[in-house]
Amino acid sequence: MSLRTIRARKKAVTRPISSRRRDVSKILAMASAVLGSRQEAEQWLLRPATGLNQQRPIDLLATSRGIEIVGDFLGRLKYGVYT
Repeated sequence: MSLRTIRARKKAVTRPISSRRRDVSKILAMASAVLGSRQEAEQWLLRPATGLNQQRPIDLLATSRGIEIVGDFLGRLKYGVYT
């Protein structure tokens, strides 16, 4: 496979940074609403979470799938579903 083909495929699957930044902003807003304040949300993002296999939410936000996992977890917290 040529280098040009590899670059084209990589470019096709990479999300723009602005899109990821928007998604992370949504997660922060959701965490603020669930936890009561932006300060609490920011602290929560930095601590290992039991419902996320002891991973820090901030570390998961590096990928699209991680953003989805953290969003789902916050949704469960909002409605009191912990498992």
